[in-house]
Amino acid sequence: MIFLLIGAMALKIWHLGWAMVLLSISCSNAKVAQKPENSFSYSLASVSNHALDPLSEQELQTAVTILKTAGYLGDGWYLQTLSNAEPEKIDGVYPAYDAASRKAYAVVLHHARNERYELLVDLASGAIAKKTPIKGQPPVMDVEYGIVETAIKNHPEWQQAMTARGIINWDDVYVDTWGPGDLTGVNVDTAHRILRSSFYLQEDSSNPYARPIEGVATIYDATIGQIVKVIDMGIQPISKNKRSFPYNKMVDKPRALDCLPDQFPFIVKDNHEVHWKNWRFKFQLHPREGLVLYEVGLMENGRFRPILDRASLSEMVVPYSDPGTNWYWRAAFDEGDYGLGIYANPLVPDVHYPPGGQVFDATFVDNEGNLDKRANVVAIYERSAGLLWSHWNADAKHMYARSSKELVVSVVFTIGNYDYGLNWIFKENGAISVQAILTGILLTKGHQQNECGRCKTLNRADQFGMLIDQNLIATAHQHFFNFRLDFAVDGPKNSIAEIALDSAGEDMANPYGNVFLINELQLKTEKEALRNPDGRRAKHWWIYNPNQKSELGHYAGYMLDPGEAGGYFGAPDSMVLKAAPFLNHALHVTEYRPEEMHAAGDFPSQNEGEGLPTWVNARNESIVNKDLVVWYTLGVTHLPVLEDWPIMPRHQAGFTLKPMNFLNEAP
Repeated sequence: MIFLLIGAMALKIWHLGWAMVLLSISCSNAKVAQKPENSFSYSLASVSNHALDPLSEQELQTAVTILKTAGYLGDGWYLQTLSNAEPEKIDGVYPAYDAASRKAYAVVLHHARNERYELLVDLASGAIAKKTPIKGQPPVMDVEYGIVETAIKNHPEWQQAMTARGIINWDDVYVDTWGPGDLTGVNVDTAHRILRSSFYLQEDSSNPYARPIEGVATIYDATIGQIVKVIDMGIQPISKNKRSFPYNKMVDKPRALDCLPDQFPFIVKDNHEVHWKNWRFKFQLHPREGLVLYEVGLMENGRFRPILDRASLSEMVVPYSDPGTNWYWRAAFDEGDYGLGIYANPLVPDVHYPPGGQVFDATFVDNEGNLDKRANVVAIYERSAGLLWSHWNADAKHMYARSSKELVVSVVFTIGNYDYGLNWIFKENGAISVQAILTGILLTKGHQQNECGRCKTLNRADQFGMLIDQNLIATAHQHFFNFRLDFAVDGPKNSIAEIALDSAGEDMANPYGNVFLINELQLKTEKEALRNPDGRRAKHWWIYNPNQKSELGHYAGYMLDPGEAGGYFGAPDSMVLKAAPFLNHALHVTEYRPEEMHAAGDFPSQNEGEGLPTWVNARNESIVNKDLVVWYTLGVTHLPVLEDWPIMPRHQAGFTLKPMNFLNEAP
């Protein structure tokens, strides 16, 4: 027995020694051990104990049973979305958890009947509590990609177009199916559910977008279940370069070592509530919105001070700049047309997150009502952030300095060719940075051109993009991320002001010309709050609580520092702006309404012109001392270059929320 104990102790010490060598600084003094795959991976669909928690697996199964019993799943009905129906706030505050009041939100549709509804499912009573017809079309469903591809590859006219290009093996063709986009000039029944497809010669390449079969497109009418148009605009050369890149063999790589649960630098309670230093917040992975944060705030002197009730990405729009027949319609609403959370990627240790991080699973429901469990789709980790503050005392020859840590909540999702990361970064100075990361594969267009046109003449094909390979142009485009920020700075009633700098001029008050003025403009109505950034004036916005003052009489507030925020470059009367009119202004501010969740409306596909500007123009209400929702649009313009091909290195953009007289001193 004594030998067994000694052996066990020696083995434990051996494991511990190696783990200590490999662990990150944040866990350098923690007791660690090598664990099997997913040993510290937690589920976001555990038993719920908070009103804002996602549906547990049991609740998901209960909701599916209710939908089937009510006749809204099976027999031609598909389930596009199933999520927690969040409770409405009461006097600016979310109600406490009540198991008897838990409800599910479902989006269902029936192709042949051309019916689609939002359903409120009462989990306690087992009944459909509310049914609302949907204007527009729900996002494209996973099940539809296979249905459309089968219809295309069995269509004789499409087969003829492929044969004319020397393609005889249909399995070599990658089918890229999109929502319909702009249907101007297309003779289809727009009351039906419409899907478009383009094609690429993939063969055995890991890069499906390297060899576009330019000039061929199809339109599928899901309501009648038929290909209604095969468009052949003539043969263009197909690039000969496959441009494969290596897969990441996740199963061959051991998972990074983690701290034991009680030794993490942060605590995750009930798999949804995070405690890190003075920060407190809840999170979930929503099937449509992706990462959603709730009840974000700071602890100060034992008191919780709220900042945000809810924060999420409300919509993404990606318009392309090419007038071609198979391009003018492309303005993907990545969230409203497809969904984000359901396309979250499994995260790779040492790539997406460092050693010492935690990863979390999520469970969704597929289009036919089956549980769809996703492993390792949200990562939370602490990382070094360099210098926090520093001062060198020259007289005493002393250095006063501190290093900084920050907590990152991260998710990565793939929509077609593009991959996006979204990081919410919590800092020790009380700031929150929001970081959008763009990578993946460029969307390419086949063309006869084999030499840089812009290098010798203006009469060229690549004026709308960049020649990146033989017979291959990457089209210029933009990415717009609209964030819905439901503020609650030190309480539910907030106001907002715009702060910008101006020269004082050369009058008597400024005899030396060195003075600049800090101009503060209170934004009183929703229309007054239609604003855009101006870097030349250092413009930013201050969300503050007019009912709470500091010891020095300052209103407690947070500043929105806009960061990179390019505007839309298309024409004012473009179909993009008709479908996403919120792009006219980077900032919108409204009073909280639980039904207003998405900047372009709930269902932008085949349903243009809804959302933020419609609400604002219809009412123009006061936004002074109200429960405010700030909608901020981050814009990125991508002019492709050779270095982006065949796989695009990360580009990042973001904005920051900074405390502005919220705390009485540096935290």
